[in-house]
Amino acid sequence: MSGISGAIGAFVKGGTALWNRVKNAQTETIKLIIKSLNKGTMHYARYLSTKTEQDEFEKTIYWEEKKLKQYFEKKYSEDRHFGFHTVEAKDLAKDIEHYLILSNHHFTQEEKISHVEKIIFQSQREYIIEQPNDKKSLGLLQLRTDIKIEEIVQSLSLLTTIQEGLLQQLQLPRLEDGQEMDVIKDFRYYYNLCINFFEKNKYSECLTVIQEAFNLELSTEQCISLKFFETSIYYNQFNYDLALERILEVEDKFDREISDKFIANILGHKGSIYSEKGVKENNSGLVRIGIQCFEEQLNLLDVEEEQNSKLGYIYYNLGTSYLSILETQNDIDCCIKYFELAHEMLPENAEVMKNLGTAYGYNLQHEQEIEMYELALAAKPDLFEALCAMGMVYYIYYNEPEEAIRYYGKAVEQRDQCIRFPHAYYWLGKCYFEINLNEEAITTINEGLRVAPTQEHLLQLKSEVLYSLLQEKAEKYLPEYFQFMNKLYPEPTEESASKLIAALLLNHKIEEAQELLATFPKAIRESKELMPSYFMWAFNCVEKNDYQAAYQIIQNINPDKFDEEIKPFKDCYHYIMALCLGGLDKNEEVVEHLEIILAEGSIFTQVEIHSLLGEAYLKIENFNNARIHYHRAKSIVGEDNTNLDIEYGLFQAYLGLKRVRPARTALYKMIDLLSVPYAGRIISTKDVNGTKSQPESESESESNTDTRMLEIISGIQQLAYLEVEHKFKEAVSALREEELAKELERYREPLNRYFTSKLIVTMVNFNAIVAEDFLSNVKI
Repeated sequence: MSGISGAIGAFVKGGTALWNRVKNAQTETIKLIIKSLNKGTMHYARYLSTKTEQDEFEKTIYWEEKKLKQYFEKKYSEDRHFGFHTVEAKDLAKDIEHYLILSNHHFTQEEKISHVEKIIFQSQREYIIEQPNDKKSLGLLQLRTDIKIEEIVQSLSLLTTIQEGLLQQLQLPRLEDGQEMDVIKDFRYYYNLCINFFEKNKYSECLTVIQEAFNLELSTEQCISLKFFETSIYYNQFNYDLALERILEVEDKFDREISDKFIANILGHKGSIYSEKGVKENNSGLVRIGIQCFEEQLNLLDVEEEQNSKLGYIYYNLGTSYLSILETQNDIDCCIKYFELAHEMLPENAEVMKNLGTAYGYNLQHEQEIEMYELALAAKPDLFEALCAMGMVYYIYYNEPEEAIRYYGKAVEQRDQCIRFPHAYYWLGKCYFEINLNEEAITTINEGLRVAPTQEHLLQLKSEVLYSLLQEKAEKYLPEYFQFMNKLYPEPTEESASKLIAALLLNHKIEEAQELLATFPKAIRESKELMPSYFMWAFNCVEKNDYQAAYQIIQNINPDKFDEEIKPFKDCYHYIMALCLGGLDKNEEVVEHLEIILAEGSIFTQVEIHSLLGEAYLKIENFNNARIHYHRAKSIVGEDNTNLDIEYGLFQAYLGLKRVRPARTALYKMIDLLSVPYAGRIISTKDVNGTKSQPESESESESNTDTRMLEIISGIQQLAYLEVEHKFKEAVSALREEELAKELERYREPLNRYFTSKLIVTMVNFNAIVAEDFLSNVKI
């Protein structure tokens, strides 16, 4: 195999590494960015449709995704801290506006940049939402708390006819066994039972009592109070539909006697129900109804008379409602405004500071964002959401997973929070994984799977970490890996099959890999996910000269499966097929595969492709085509940058064509190129006094130099014989042995003299002491 072929073979051998580059985190990030930009574009296009009265506006606005991908690849290569979600939209818009196509629309440059800026802003939000995170730990949801009995009592105290019942707690007499309790079961009795049961979170018993109470003849305010209890119970149980139904029934019973303060309280509860129901159902319209309720609540209150804490929580509810939608810049501005007002009213409230920080983050005010998270943790060091937020700051903004671990580690200590929001385990495990603390990562992931056994991102991360551990401690983790993968994928999938086969190959379990592969259906065997394993497997067989086995493995690959994402593997496929077929002496088919690489464009350079084809044509003795391809390779690199592979190929091609003069030129060029490395090879075996040094183990480069030297010596002999043939033509076979030897020496002598002269110059330049001794022993 030539030097070029060997280099390309090494590339193919690294197929798994290439696959990882195709599927790595940066590539996935760029795909997510483009996906987010497309979503943001569609949202904005629908908005523009209403302004331009064009029903299909979104069909005429799109991104040049290939160029966009190249832009972000370059951006990440130049700045590893670049973040799509943190960059200023107006700055990015200037860079990428020319990749946005606006068909049939005429905008000035300034107008187009303005449109792109708005698209980027919307897309940044889509990007954050698409991250593998839950909304709680990311801070998109309200920091929701259950309604307490004190709030209910305080609200109902605003109903005049209920006040007496609140002031008189019903005292039930203690009875002896067998005695019946003589109690009047009036409204006051049921009302106080509701308070007792609600306070103890016995919601079912409380609802039963309420239903019994409705059998009484009740006043309007008494009905309102019971339905308010029902509303609070359903709200605490996250049953927003029933909570909304009951609170609307409360409103239906309002009359002139109901105070504005009580109505304001009801509006606040209704706003919370609408807002949280909207978030749960991803319905921004419901959230906006909730916002309207909170604003009406403020209008009914005398801001000057109200306590700061009450107003602060209303502002907080408005801020969190806006935080859950953020469809426009106005939403962000309102969100920040209300959180800042809430912060003024509730300066020690950690939840307010945390959500204000999140709002600043969406407005790309990252210094203020981080400051708020720090203040929140100073006020409440164990606030789960703030710990997760700071972990994200250090992982995403600062690229410091070690520091992020400190915050995520504290977050996962709160088991009650992690049961509902297990992504803290995911990010902690990911940080450990990124700094190669794989055993700590797997411990964290397993802990997360204890509380969330079906959490998709944790399961996916576990498969990646276990796969990495296989390369460190195969005997320990291979059984666990197989057990986990078979449990995760009861039926084989393309992804699971590729991981299992790769695991066996990495651990040199070839027979087991063959047996497992045979159990997969054809669709999985031909999937692109298995290609890296096939390449690695086949090339290992080629290195052992087992071309038949390599050929059988590569036959599993369906060339029709190559798409744009993994196009580099198409070239690898044809190259390995060429290697296998060459080893099986099917050289005509070798040429076919290499011609495909040349015709379709390649990950290989044009020089490499032409050199490969030249080598292939030499093997089938098509010397003219070999000459053409080697000559094209040389014309690309230029005379001054030619190499031994090209010149040796040209030499062999001209020998085959029986063209003496160009063959001699190529041989001279080979001598020129080899003289320096060969002289260095000899010098390395002698000391300055000309005596031989102790022999050392032969390196690959030294072995290659010796091989090239033999090629030149053989080439001198071949060229001399060709010149003799030209002189005597058919009569050469009639020459006696001594006559042939004499003629060969006549033509070898100038070639030997040229080689010796080149070595003299080279050796003198290297080491004059060694040169004389060396040249006296050169025999060609």
